[in-house]
Amino acid sequence: AQLQARREDMRFKLEETRKKLEELDREKPSISNTANAALAKMQALRSQKTDSERLAKGLVVIDEKLAAARQQLRQAAGEEAIFLQEDIERLEKKRQQLLSELQSL
Repeated sequence: AQLQARREDMRFKLEETRKKLEELDREKPSISNTANAALAKMQALRSQKTDSERLAKGLVVIDEKLAAARQQLRQAAGEEAIFLQEDIERLEKKRQQLLSELQSL
């Protein structure tokens, strides 16, 4: 009797898992449609801005991140300080790249 109950429980779990898998298979197109719609919206918004506007806003964001990283670096020690220093160097390179792109426009 106990074995019988266990088998029924396993069958029930198997059926539930199959139903969930079928449901997940059916939901994929709606997820990709949503992602495609979001991507299209983002591209449309991006095309409304000029390159110089996008680059200028990018510089503002990078400057904010640099300021935050430098602030954190003052209180950091050990590996955290090394990682923050690497982040700062990477952000400074990106900032220089954006500045040169802005000058070439």
